Amino acid sequence: MTKIREQFLLDDEVTIESFPKNSCKICLNQRLSGEDKCVQCLDPPSFVGDWYFECVNALGIYHKYKQDGYSIPINILSDLILLLKFRRGKAFKNFAGSLLAKGLFKILEQRGDIYGDISYIVISPKFKRTEENQVTYILNPFMKILRKNGYDIKNISNCVKRLRDVGKNKVKGFKERFKDIKGVHEVELDDLEHKDVVILDDIFTTGSTSWDLARALKEKNAGKIFVLVAGRHWLFDEWPINELYSGGNFSFSYLINYFSRMDYIRDKNKISKVNVIDLVVQGNQIYGSIKGSGGNYDLKIDLDNKILKHSCPDFINDRKRNKKFCKHISIIFIKIRKEKNEKFSCDILNSIYRDLESWQFNEI
Repeated sequence: MTKIREQFLLDDEVTIESFPKNSCKICLNQRLSGEDKCVQCLDPPSFVGDWYFECVNALGIYHKYKQDGYSIPINILSDLILLLKFRRGKAFKNFAGSLLAKGLFKILEQRGDIYGDISYIVISPKFKRTEENQVTYILNPFMKILRKNGYDIKNISNCVKRLRDVGKNKVKGFKERFKDIKGVHEVELDDLEHKDVVILDDIFTTGSTSWDLARALKEKNAGKIFVLVAGRHWLFDEWPINELYSGGNFSFSYLINYFSRMDYIRDKNKISKVNVIDLVVQGNQIYGSIKGSGGNYDLKIDLDNKILKHSCPDFINDRKRNKKFCKHISIIFIKIRKEKNEKFSCDILNSIYRDLESWQFNEI
């Protein structure tokens, strides 16, 4: 029997990859063998000094790698965060933000030992503009869930401001990030009365933002400070699936959600209405013909040479550059599962996913 990898349930249908257990107990970074902390937390650099916060909790790993100038997320969580941050249109942002908020609340409930006494919640502000993605699509639904479940946690984000612009962090080194952001946050409250605070964020990378925000909170007598984020950014030079996730396969629903950009859950009707004219699975070759509004579309998958070719405009103009499936490719794999079996279709998807960096997604 095929072993399915451990996954974390965001809601009744959507799962993400569970966070690795062999991570730093403070910041969730990769840690040294035999240690419970990473190098930076074992011996923080002098320019960091005190982290000010107790620890970080995250839904999972956030990472994207670049290929041919395009960003390709390594997992569903990374995909949700990327689409929330950069995709236009409110429909998907609401969908992604709602899922992330549900997942963050599950962590809060599971870690009652540290979140049980939280009195305040805060996000880091931008300079001279609102943080719409985090406020509208993560913080607001998260606060609704808290209130619905009887939590009395006050949002004090409006009482925090950023005093100056620090530019784009992604182009800076580790030390430069901390140097530039030091002293940038200010809390406009007199006294937090030693009550516990949670900092909510979408991504934790170096921790510089949370570090300085926690510093500002401590100056106003905050109690314990915890960081709760959707994704903990781990750094890799290339596609890290085989290196990072050894043992066990990913489930069919996980992979079809990943490759379809969540269309498998978010827009099932669109996929179910696709008319497959022909489907042939012959050895390591898959051929499909799909009826389209402007004529038939062809699909060819060569598992030996790691090539996927398709001819529909959505795939050519959007999906192929991020190595994603359009509705036609998604329905092909759903039909393979139905006509063959789940293990057969799942094995094919796993073989593509685990070696995705080597695959070519091209138009016919």
